[in-house]
Parts: sequence; structure tokens; C-alpha cells
Amino acid sequence: MFRLALKMLLNKKLRLVLSSLGITIGVFIMIFILCISVFPSTGNIEGGIYKDITISEKGKISAEEEITGSVDENIANKIKNIENINRVAPVVETFLFFIEDNKIVTQIPSLFLGIDTEYLPLFKVKEGEYYSKNDKNKIIISKAFSEKYRLSIGDIVCVIPSKTIHAGIVSSENKKEVEITGIFENTETPNDAIVFGSYSTGKYLNNFQDRATVFYVELKDVKKVEETKNEMKEKLKDCNVEVKVETKKVKIFRIFENLTSTILFIVALFNVAFSSFKSISSNASEQEKEIGMLKAIGIPKRAIVKLFIYQGLIISALGCFVGIIVSAIFLEKFNEIFISATGITAKFFALSPQVIFYAVLFPFLAAFLVSLYPAYKVTKTKTIKMLKSR
Repeated sequence: MFRLALKMLLNKKLRLVLSSLGITIGVFIMIFILCISVFPSTGNIEGGIYKDITISEKGKISAEEEITGSVDENIANKIKNIENINRVAPVVETFLFFIEDNKIVTQIPSLFLGIDTEYLPLFKVKEGEYYSKNDKNKIIISKAFSEKYRLSIGDIVCVIPSKTIHAGIVSSENKKEVEITGIFENTETPNDAIVFGSYSTGKYLNNFQDRATVFYVELKDVKKVEETKNEMKEKLKDCNVEVKVETKKVKIFRIFENLTSTILFIVALFNVAFSSFKSISSNASEQEKEIGMLKAIGIPKRAIVKLFIYQGLIISALGCFVGIIVSAIFLEKFNEIFISATGITAKFFALSPQVIFYAVLFPFLAAFLVSLYPAYKVTKTKTIKMLKSR
């Protein structure tokens, strides 16, 4: 039946191409939506799975309300010779309040990440410039943040770590002056409330000497993440630190968090289903006589149903194959444009196995379901009537 289904489709090559093109467009849209809907945080990327290895003080972790703990920055020297480690980035994390005349100006504390740009150039600065590695009092903020609090490039502002504020009282000895050197474009994510500065600035704000709050580890081969973590643990067993792997995988239901993404995804899925249905229905109408002959010679109804299902799956397979290739080429180019526009160095839009799985699953399910109606209609039609059709 599979060969017969393929032969019947090839008899109408133009229809097969047009139907497959419709599915290709739908698959391309679904892949693109799946990729942009799973926007990762910083970290090591393995085809849509994002893995961070972090080193922090044992029992002291980053939390939404407070960040505590510190780690000797010389720890990096203990693990730098591990083969799979590309580099280790020391980071100082803290929450800051912006203050003016000893009064807190910002409504909520902003997360400050003190990390050198050589390790993690997160956002391309649209106005002003990046801070340098040796700067200890320079920061960059988002455009939304600058507009909300009327901050500009060159402003000297006072900040204070939230952990040094007690009962709303601002201690003058903990106040620090920093200069805004750059503003990055809005990302419409929680990153809009994050303030970035150099590692030196982070130590300056937290009154650290040779300590960091956390280390981010960049790997050469992410597939060996567990092996590398265990090797790091062995080398750091005498240190009071925790080595953790944080993994974020593709979650299909995240596409429904945004109305536009939801609508586009449904339209793409409808396009896939309609393309399959239109092709199979047209073939069923035009090949009634041939199908009637199959019924006349005793071919069971189940086999005829399979014939239509095979047609739907073949059309979907062809459309999915072309759609995946087109998506891979487009995403590669899109990554280049995205990196150029934002300064983010990691390939965030990865055509991962998870994305491919979901992008193929929906078209095949749609093809299977829409094949059932033409198959049911044909099996219920009288054989004599089908043999008389032209």
C-alpha cells in the first residue's frame, strides 16, 4: 500500500509540490516560534539544552531576596587545567538600591552582575560604551531602566547593596558612587532591571578583596557536563564550595505565554493540516475509479484507510524535510544577524533535537487525522458508484 500511495501522489506531481510547500512554510514558522519562545539565560548551549556549571559557597546560594556567600577567586586556578573547561568567569552578584540624598529612589532592588565583558558580552550597547575590565565604578543599564528613573550616560549615581540596609536606613559608609557609561536596548525580559559592571566594580560595591560570589564555567564540550562536574568536585573537595549544573530544556507550552506566538503557531498548524487535507481529498475525488477497482478485487477497507494515511504521511515527511533544511539555513543566518545586533555571542536560536521533534510531531499528527475523513468517505461510498466515476 505504501508504494501504491507514493505512485498515486507522483501522478499529481504539481499538487504534491504545492501541498509540501504549504507544509514546509508551516514547519518553518513552528520551528522559528519554538526557537524564539525558549530564550535561554547565559550558559553553555547544546542544541536547545542550556547548561550552566556554577561554583558557589556551600550552603549559600543566589536567591531572589538576597545573595550571600563568597568564594576565593584563586579557586579558578585549581580547575583551569581540566581539559573540558574553556574558561572560568568570576562573578560578583548583589542587589542594589539607587539612592539620592540618602533616600532610596528605585522601587525594588536591581540585580547587579559584576562580570568582565571578555567572558560574557550580554548586550550590545546602543548608547555610550562598555565598561572595561579595570573599571571599578562603571556600569551599564537598560534603556527602559534609564527612562524609568531618568538616568543618562555620564550620570554619577549613588548605589548601596540591599544587604547593608537595615530597617530602611541608608548607611553613608556603604554608599558607592558609580558612573553610567552605556545603555543597552530593551530586551522586554527581567534583564531590563539588571545592572552590569566589571568584576572589579562588583568587588568595589561588595567590599570584596580577592573573592567572588559565584563562578560560571564555560565548557568546550557540553555533552561531557556531568563528567566535568565530577572532575571539578574532586579537585575542589577540600574547599567549602558547591558545584552545580543547572539545565534548562525546551518546554513546548512556553509558546502559549505570548499571544502573538500562540496565534502564529495555530495558523502554522492549520496551514499544515489544510495542505495535507486538500491534497488527499483532491486525490480521493480524482482517483475514485482506481480505488473502486481495489474494493472490487477484495482489498479490505483497512488497507484502503492505510492508503490514505500513507499519502498524508508522505506529504508531511517531504514538507518537514524541506522545512527543517530551510529552517537550519535561516536560523544560522538569523543567529549571525542577532549576534551582530545585540552583541550576544552564544547561538541562542538552536535547531535542537527537541525543536525538530515537536516541529515534526504536529504535522504528522495533523496529516494522520485529516487523512481519516477522506478514507472514511471513500470506504462508505458504494463500489459500483466509484467504478462509474470518471
